[in-house]
Amino acid sequence: MEGGVVAVCTASASCLSVAVGTCEAGVQHDLLQTFSVFPLEISYKGIVLSRIRARKDLPTHGVRKGDLGGFVQSPFNLSHKGDCWIKDDAKVYEKGSVKNNALVCGNAVVKGSSRVQGQAVVKDNACISSHAVVGIDAVVKDNARVYGYASIRGSAVVKDNAKVCASSIVDENMVISGDMELAVSDGM
Repeated sequence: MEGGVVAVCTASASCLSVAVGTCEAGVQHDLLQTFSVFPLEISYKGIVLSRIRARKDLPTHGVRKGDLGGFVQSPFNLSHKGDCWIKDDAKVYEKGSVKNNALVCGNAVVKGSSRVQGQAVVKDNACISSHAVVGIDAVVKDNARVYGYASIRGSAVVKDNAKVCASSIVDENMVISGDMELAVSDGM
């Protein structure tokens, strides 16, 4: 182990133990992984989350090798592909995931089976949950909430105290703000 840091294996949910070499799942690891788990755990809403540490530079988000990031519950919450990152005190747990070059930062939360992907940014105190997807160049910020099967994409922005839920789609250059609630269901 390198400085007490435990590397994250994405081959098996039970493998969190190898920095370099072959893990219990039979996967050969190297130092090209995006992140490792730093030995700092917190309990958040009864779930144990671990802080991450960058194992390489991620220039898209100004992250340098060795920088501490946000918190994950499992290795499946943050992809090792692309420059995606979880920063500050942001938390990604349950089956929530961050992929491609997406960024989750501030005190934002991604949970449930939701996804943040593409070049999307979720920040401040925003929360993405259920099966929601935030992608392409979309931004969700402030105290906004996106949940259900909602999809935020294109260059859309959801901000302030806005809520987007059900099967709503916010696309292109749309801005949902203030205390607006957008809930469009299938079949209506």
